[in-house]
Amino acid sequence: MLDVGCGTGILELSALRFGASRALALDLDPLATDAVLANARINGLEDRIETFLGPLEETPPTPVPVVLANMIRSELFPVLPAIATRLAPGGALILSGLLASEEPATRRLLDDLGLSWEASKDRRDELGDHWLAVLATRSR
Repeated sequence: MLDVGCGTGILELSALRFGASRALALDLDPLATDAVLANARINGLEDRIETFLGPLEETPPTPVPVVLANMIRSELFPVLPAIATRLAPGGALILSGLLASEEPATRRLLDDLGLSWEASKDRRDELGDHWLAVLATRSR
């Protein structure tokens, strides 16, 4: 699996705990990739995780079965085409960090990229912001 914009690594570490065999954690911030490695060591998962410091476009376009991205729209939309090329046929893309009001634009972009909207979940946080998480699959 691939986590684009990995932050501290919570998503890929959870995925590894729930059955993913390997994970690639990618971020533009060296503090993030350092945190992923430190958290992987703490959790005994360092042998199943790799990090990449740099833009997604510089990683090999090897298809993976699961891609995670917890990013706001202004960060996500520009890299979504590159994410789509790295998602294996039948693979799952899990997005979070989007506002619920961005659902129509997100649906259009996913459709344009050959990704099928499968499910979504939304919730309001304590500040009243309305957030959206999306599950999409690669349909072509």
